[in-house]
Amino acid sequence: MVMERARLVRSCKRAVVKVGTAVVTKPSGSLDTSVIKGLVKDVSHAWDLGKEVIIVTSGAISSGMGRLGLRGRPDELPLNMKQACAAIGQQELMSIYGSYFARHGKTTAQILLTEEELADRTMYRNLWTTFRTLLAHQVIPIVNENDAIAVHELKSVHSNSMIRFGDNDRLSALIASKIGADLLLILSDVDGLYTGNPGEDKDAKLIDVVEAFTPFIRRLSKGRAGSKGRGGMRSKLEAAKIAVRSGIPVMIANGKKPGVIQRIFEGKAEGTLFLAKGAGERLGS
Repeated sequence: MVMERARLVRSCKRAVVKVGTAVVTKPSGSLDTSVIKGLVKDVSHAWDLGKEVIIVTSGAISSGMGRLGLRGRPDELPLNMKQACAAIGQQELMSIYGSYFARHGKTTAQILLTEEELADRTMYRNLWTTFRTLLAHQVIPIVNENDAIAVHELKSVHSNSMIRFGDNDRLSALIASKIGADLLLILSDVDGLYTGNPGEDKDAKLIDVVEAFTPFIRRLSKGRAGSKGRGGMRSKLEAAKIAVRSGIPVMIANGKKPGVIQRIFEGKAEGTLFLAKGAGERLGS
């Protein structure tokens, strides 16, 4: 499997890196600039090696909560406060990304999306033209869900058994599939997919490779979202399903670990690798 990871990395020309809320925020809710600085360094290095890396980042709502001195989970806020926090936090989030990338001589562009925009064919074509132009000019797209105007995505991550963006997990998979990415890397605050809850089961082991979405894998998707995120493992597995069905391998890894992106692009053993084949039935509820 080490050879499989190395092969994937060698052939990877375009990757989508999804950064979860739990990765870019501290327990207090403020942005963790030291983590963002490290992620930016790794992504800049990948660009220097000739890889096109698109970032899909969460953290705006949590950042806005921190700026307003609000505590608790983002999904516990009323809808109008979620949208207000997103508007406040998005500015800070992009400012930090932009300043750190500038230190590596990189230019960034902000792209805010909603699910409806990706579903509209005309808007999608315009979006792809924008992506293609930015990448051709060595500009790094940084994408986030437009929570300041989104409505149904913010009301519930699990609505009528349908998974919404879920802390940008689904969004990252849709983008990866629509722009023809070679890899989707989902960064969270866990090392990957485990055979059980590592916080409760001392015998839980990290799964290195997932070749198919079996009933056992479906049972592992029941975890609740973290204190700051809106997704949890279920939305990550749904995102992985979307990607692998589009022929895109997926890795779920710990974004809090310094240098994790660089190690993954070097083919090192990190996280859980979902192979782009053998996808089973849709994840059950």
